Amino acid sequence: SGHHYDNYFEPRGKLLITYGKPISIRPYYELYRQNQQKALRKIAEDMMDEVRKHMLDITDLEYYAEYDFIRNTYGREFSHKMGLRFDDMEDRLKSDRKLVASLQKAHDQEEPLFYQVMESANQYKADLKQYKVRDWVVERNASVLSMLGKSLLLIVGFPLFILGFALNAPMYFAPYPIKKKVTDEMLHASFVLGLTAVVTFPIWSLCCILMVGILSHSFWFGLSMLICIPVSGIITWEYRTHFRKLMGQIRFRLLKRAKRKQLKEQHETLYELLRGL
Repeated sequence: SGHHYDNYFEPRGKLLITYGKPISIRPYYELYRQNQQKALRKIAEDMMDEVRKHMLDITDLEYYAEYDFIRNTYGREFSHKMGLRFDDMEDRLKSDRKLVASLQKAHDQEEPLFYQVMESANQYKADLKQYKVRDWVVERNASVLSMLGKSLLLIVGFPLFILGFALNAPMYFAPYPIKKKVTDEMLHASFVLGLTAVVTFPIWSLCCILMVGILSHSFWFGLSMLICIPVSGIITWEYRTHFRKLMGQIRFRLLKRAKRKQLKEQHETLYELLRGL
């Protein structure tokens, strides 16, 4: 099976899992009788070849970070150009594979345009990180009126955020002291999810059910926490997401005009270069 994420490290991200045909080990039997190690290596190689058909495989490790940055920025425009839907994970996988393939082809042929793209992507990425804004913020350049409207909605929804945070923070942050001991960052999300689902959520939910049930003198009211906790958690996470997006738009708006112009030009330059590949 192959996995494709829209955001590997953030909760509530989209995940596509695709399955290929099962691989029979019968054709390897004779080779296994002759040389066990060779047969096992052959099985592993063939399995990897099949898995690669169902995933995004960036083999150009020298420019891996640049490819990843480009597919997460220019990728939306590229998918529309290909007639695909960026928000559909199956289409996004197809689009990402085509985009990466075009970049790898340009690198293999040592096209001068490829190195211009990599240099432009590196500089733009560094400046975005320095000013703490995202590419989509630069592209959309939200108006002051729009940001005021979003601010008012966040102010109105703040009590719901506080309620959801109070109900979910203890179980969500409980695994973090243990997570810090895990050195591989790629395992952090799976570690927190697993520990929360198996340990902290059941314990915290039981505590909330008992506490609310006792205070309200109602078993059913206490049991309703099984719905309130996850629903309020979703609301809190969405609030956090929209708040962070608004802060990015405000940071961009507060930059000096020259810096905003610089980022806008870098965005347009990179996209124009990529359109030429």
